Amino acid sequence: MTKKKKRSPRRRIQLLAIMIAALILIVSGVSMYMTNIERQQDVQATRTSLYEMNATIEDYQT
Repeated sequence: MTKKKKRSPRRRIQLLAIMIAALILIVSGVSMYMTNIERQQDVQATRTSLYEMNATIEDYQT
């Protein structure tokens, strides 16, 4: 059996910091993606309502 090499505390802290940074990046990326989807849905809804208003106005004009 080989002796397991004990990690130095500094190395462990570096590893922890890298993992925390990666987690923050992932979470912020997911939240940006979600807000982008919501924004696209809002734009689509606005566009649809504008088309409907335009169609209604054209109906009144004829």
